[in-house]
Amino acid sequence: MLKCLFFVVISLTSIFAQSGVDYEPWDWVTFKNVQLTNSITEGNEYIYFGTNGGIMRYHLFGRYWDDPITESQGIAGENIIAVHFDFNTQVLWASTSKGLNYSLDGGARWHLASADLLRMRPGEKIQRIGSTSDYLWCVTRSQVMKVDRLSGFLISPYATLPDKEITWGSAVNDGITDWREVFDGYTATGGWIFHGNQLNGPNFEEVTISTVFQDRFGDIWVGTFGGPVFYADPQMLTLEPLYFGPAQTNATVLLHDASYLWMGGNSSNSNSSGITRFDYERGYWDLFRKGKEIMFGSDQILSSIVIDEEIWFGTTSDIQIFNKKKNSWYEVNESRSQLEGSVYSLAFDGDYVYAGSSYGIVKLNPSTRRKSSWEIGDAVRGSQIHELHFDGKSLWISWGVNNLWKWTSSRNELETFSDLPNSNDEYFNLVELHSRKIAISSYGDDVYFGDEYGILIYNHSLDSWTRLKGAGRLVGHQFMDLEVTASPESGLHYLWAAFLGGVYLVNLENFELTHISKKDGLPSNKVYALTSSEDYIWFGTPSGLSLFDWKRYFE
Repeated sequence: MLKCLFFVVISLTSIFAQSGVDYEPWDWVTFKNVQLTNSITEGNEYIYFGTNGGIMRYHLFGRYWDDPITESQGIAGENIIAVHFDFNTQVLWASTSKGLNYSLDGGARWHLASADLLRMRPGEKIQRIGSTSDYLWCVTRSQVMKVDRLSGFLISPYATLPDKEITWGSAVNDGITDWREVFDGYTATGGWIFHGNQLNGPNFEEVTISTVFQDRFGDIWVGTFGGPVFYADPQMLTLEPLYFGPAQTNATVLLHDASYLWMGGNSSNSNSSGITRFDYERGYWDLFRKGKEIMFGSDQILSSIVIDEEIWFGTTSDIQIFNKKKNSWYEVNESRSQLEGSVYSLAFDGDYVYAGSSYGIVKLNPSTRRKSSWEIGDAVRGSQIHELHFDGKSLWISWGVNNLWKWTSSRNELETFSDLPNSNDEYFNLVELHSRKIAISSYGDDVYFGDEYGILIYNHSLDSWTRLKGAGRLVGHQFMDLEVTASPESGLHYLWAAFLGGVYLVNLENFELTHISKKDGLPSNKVYALTSSEDYIWFGTPSGLSLFDWKRYFE
């Protein structure tokens, strides 16, 4: 069957085309690590926080975090310097390095009055925004600008502030205010301690108060540099931490279990790293970091897998295990596993865990977490393992220069596929099986491999190979991750292929191919990882974690 499919694919390559898609504003959502809160304002339903990762929205009455506003919604720039909601016009304003952004629908769609149109000098930024009943007022280090409150058109530069009262969004603290006077008698909760202009956290954090805003109900909202935001309750005299966002922006490893999305990355050049557990339905974030968790080693994550009630993470130096029932961590180091180097890939066949590193592969007993003897591991000792994948029947091992092996433990059988371009084997000349595979996925009887020639498909039932070709568009890419999703409603199957130029979505029924990139809503064209959950697909990029509600467009 798949041999026929191979020729059908070739004949249909001429009809492959990217469809033009107009997305709804919240079909794409991006989550970034938030370290700096620069400005706060209130709207009808939300408190808005202008941060280095976009505009965070906290629901005033529901007391939950809603989806953030980022470049995926069209705002120009990720670092928000100042925010202000004008109750007179219902317009939300935000300043970035590119100018003055404004939204007429609460942040769903954005327009830009550029810095050039506002006649701002190079490097000049709007640091505070406020409004009266007739104008918008923007303050920079060198001037006050009077702006039309509906269009962002500059009316008067170097203006003088009016006598009438201006409603302001907050700005970064000038360093003069003594917050001990403002929060005299307040007690921080959640393990935090209020100390002068700083807050000390339960995991030895020391964060500085950056900005403070009081809403129309008298509640106080506190932004920080390097920590969460806080809700200051004037009745209870408490400062409650409100956490939002992943442990780091760089998302290279994604995994979805029954309840949570897990995210990790290798952020050795960043001051923020860790493992993130995200409950999207409830908007809860849990962050696990080195030095802040018991029995926790490296938080530089390269791979992950679900094994019964545990989540295993391969790191740059060990394996980190999270037990979901005990809600605790366990570190498997080299002395226990005899695994050397960075753990690039993990696989589980129902009995054993296979861990591939820069120096080979080991077979581990998941109960004892100790190495088990295995002749295959001895055969590849000292070689780099690129990818491991268990497809339900066999373990696939991509290693060395271009080697691909298939190990079937039930039959104690190893198949080694030649990777030489000049192979005399007619079988391998047909499928061009001579390129490194670093992305492998499976669905049903089919196993999918991403390499520089596109997508290679192996079918277990037929023991046959085909190659999916898309008019050359799938050739020459470095594929980082693959996943097949199925729709119970339509019965259609889709292959998602992440690479360093975006994502290819392939309809496996009619071979229609769509290229998804930053212009669609991705925070970056570099996509390292992907995983699916019900109606959503998640993408890991160096510019954040991205969620896409895709079914309405491709079903």
